[in-house]
Amino acid sequence: MKTKLICFMLAMAAVINPIFAVETEVNFQHMSWKDALEKGKAEHKPVYVDAYAPWCGPCNLMAMTTFSDSAVAAYMNDKFILIKVNTDTEEGEEFSAAYGVEFLPTSFFFDENGDQKIKESGFKDSESFLSLAKRMFGEDPIFNEVVELEKRMEAGDSSLAVLTVVMMKKIEADSYEGLNQICNAIL
Repeated sequence: MKTKLICFMLAMAAVINPIFAVETEVNFQHMSWKDALEKGKAEHKPVYVDAYAPWCGPCNLMAMTTFSDSAVAAYMNDKFILIKVNTDTEEGEEFSAAYGVEFLPTSFFFDENGDQKIKESGFKDSESFLSLAKRMFGEDPIFNEVVELEKRMEAGDSSLAVLTVVMMKKIEADSYEGLNQICNAIL
């Protein structure tokens, strides 16, 4: 009877443990970027590509910190097809030429149709990276606010208040594109 009870408890532990396990790192799949884009289309999931090089300090730091963060891992593993592209390989050189990799690391987010939606270069800590990933689904409130304010600017509202808020929100969202124009308009 004791043996049966112990066997039953071990079997239950084996079943329950994966259910409550916390994902502790981003699970990058081993496949080409072309195969990943095809898989994204087939599974109707967006694709994340981490363009990196083994000698790149910021790339290695992201691997050790950002991609090992449990919140980042849970979100990314659930929502994306995930791959790494080593830019020092032949495939990596082809990817770099096709998508304009200039700095490392560079994060690429493609929609389920394989269209590039987001490209950001440089180290991102866990919080910044998660905000960046959430943009794909419209889940980043700061970025969404910036988009709405930019629409006001495009409609002709160049008041100091709007320009200043857009500038501050862009910095807060780690989105520096267009800041030169905003600063010039303020000055």
